[in-house]
Amino acid sequence: MRGLLLTVVACLAWASCARATPAAPEPGYTLSRVVVVMRHGIRPPTKAVVVPAEVSTRQWPSWDVAYGYLTGHGAKAIAELGRFDARTYAGLWPKGCAAESGSMRVVADTDERTLKTAESYVGAGFAGCAEIEHVTDGKPDPRFSPFETGTLPDAAKMLAAAGTDLPAGGLATLDAANKARLDALSAVLGCNEAACRLSSRATAMDASKGRVKISGGLDIASTAGQVLMLEYADGKPLNAVGWGKVTRDQIRDFLTFHALEFQLVARPRAIADFGAGPLLSEVRQGLFGDGARYTLLVGHDSNLAYVGGALGLHWTGGDFPQDDPPPGGAIVFERWTKAGAGDRIVVRFRSQTLDEMRDLKPLGEGALTTLKPVVCGDKPVCDANAFKATLDRLAR
Repeated sequence: MRGLLLTVVACLAWASCARATPAAPEPGYTLSRVVVVMRHGIRPPTKAVVVPAEVSTRQWPSWDVAYGYLTGHGAKAIAELGRFDARTYAGLWPKGCAAESGSMRVVADTDERTLKTAESYVGAGFAGCAEIEHVTDGKPDPRFSPFETGTLPDAAKMLAAAGTDLPAGGLATLDAANKARLDALSAVLGCNEAACRLSSRATAMDASKGRVKISGGLDIASTAGQVLMLEYADGKPLNAVGWGKVTRDQIRDFLTFHALEFQLVARPRAIADFGAGPLLSEVRQGLFGDGARYTLLVGHDSNLAYVGGALGLHWTGGDFPQDDPPPGGAIVFERWTKAGAGDRIVVRFRSQTLDEMRDLKPLGEGALTTLKPVVCGDKPVCDANAFKATLDRLAR
């Protein structure tokens, strides 16, 4: 009895232990399927050299795990997401998912950070509900690494697609528009001279092996901004985050570079269609195939960007910039059913805020927002048959 009382008090204090049950699209509809496409949690940089030495000579902070691995703090932040989603979608399982064999499916990419993210998520919110599937032959998983496997797309076609989203004046215009922000980031990196400033490095674009990439100031800024965000989200002392030279609001501003990079290299339609195809095949299976009622697909920020571009999804996760995929951020697909009526699809985005990650707080109101997919006519509810037809066209 005392334990129950303590739980109730804690839930009242946090105002987030109650299930955030998503609203039905129309009266009489019940939730029948959920598919979650999720980015892994907080990690260190993926390599020792974060930015070129000529841009910054500062010594970056140390981490508690190897490059690119899920941090201990990151695992705890993911656990909050697992608990939140378990409460949100508890209605799928009247007796709990562990009591219904095969009712949940979990697929993760092969990286340590994706596997550990899946483990932390399932362990916190869905213990005993599913084994984690992943490729084990040492090769890239085409569902999460489409540009590293199989027949690659035509490089010229991909580069042309990336160019369609450029403003008049092209990359030079983007560089000029971001000069002040680039210079502010250079100052945090310890550079105040023209020769080392990020704004002095013109952005270029290429598509070797079919995958579009950028280089120059915007590319470096995207990486540096991500690392500063990860330092803050991981709970490092403020005097260690950006060497104590950056504010939280500046970090949020610098994340614009990450969203801009994806706008250029992942979200243009032809690129997104190719990049999202294999993963959307899994989304289609989860929504319309036989099997699990709840599917979790754990990949990378690029996977969310490809899916967003292919389906015309735009989101603002927590206090991150528009269309930026936060650590642990997820696109959530829901299928709703009503006897005698056509099924409906609702797409949502679920994310923590920066401070919820940093302070390991339960997710607050606004963590789950409803999107308006372009493929659904910019409406918050889609006809299931029409949505399936879109997935049939894109999935491969």
